[in-house]
Amino acid sequence: METSEAKSGIRLFPRAAEVVRGVLRLGQRSHRPGEWRAIPAREHVRHAVEHLRRLQAESDGAPKTGEDHLGHALTRLLMAAECRED
Repeated sequence: METSEAKSGIRLFPRAAEVVRGVLRLGQRSHRPGEWRAIPAREHVRHAVEHLRRLQAESDGAPKTGEDHLGHALTRLLMAAECRED
């Protein structure tokens, strides 16, 4: 039996949803609408891992780039989930 929390879906994560919306808005400046759907899931995952690596490097003292690496990683993982072939 599904709990009401499970039924709520993305509404459980309003801050995360706003972060993803922000990353998608930024992407509109340099990418065509829906372009990400043509990218294989494994490529989205590779980009997400790179963002997580950069996030970790910054927390370990590397110079900060000002890019929201966690937000970009999250967005790429959502894209990967949409593009994956089961």
